[in-house]
Amino acid sequence: MKGFVAGRFTKKMLEMTSEIMRYNTGPECFPVLPGSHLKLSNPALEFAKSVCRVFALDPALAQEVQLLRRQLLAHIGAAREFDAAAVWRDPCASFVLPDVTCGFCNLCRDLDLCRDPAVLGEKEDRWRCLGCGHSLDKRGVEARLVAHAEALQARYQLQDLRCAQCRAVADRRLAPTCPCAGAFAGDLRPGDLRA
Repeated sequence: MKGFVAGRFTKKMLEMTSEIMRYNTGPECFPVLPGSHLKLSNPALEFAKSVCRVFALDPALAQEVQLLRRQLLAHIGAAREFDAAAVWRDPCASFVLPDVTCGFCNLCRDLDLCRDPAVLGEKEDRWRCLGCGHSLDKRGVEARLVAHAEALQARYQLQDLRCAQCRAVADRRLAPTCPCAGAFAGDLRPGDLRA
């Protein structure tokens, strides 16, 4: 396998990345799917990172994969070997709803709403229990999602304000600054609630 990766496979990968660079050039090549959270712009770079990531799962091929990755990045020219853009990141976020129970067979399991085939699979297989095949309660799932969003909103609204300098909790209402002259800020930022 090492000889295959170092020889024919590397040559084929260089040809394929050249073809991708020729025909697929921009961010319009990336579909926006449930869970998409990265701004992807270079299809050849993402292809190279993904293939190298898969082959890196075999520790026996580590050296060959590292060499292949280095050659592909140099060929593409979009990122150097140790750039942040050259590091593979999972393009799909995850949102796991725990303890979704089938109303027919009482099978209880966690449901990843961005990756689970029971949610994103073929049209006739969507929202079906893996145990018995009956439909899952979509209204119940929706109600739990709304309750989760409301809990996040309440958590944000009820958070304490702290001084940015001394980290003391604000004890005076509507005071713009702390007695130490530090500005007050919440423990949570709006971006923290997106996870």
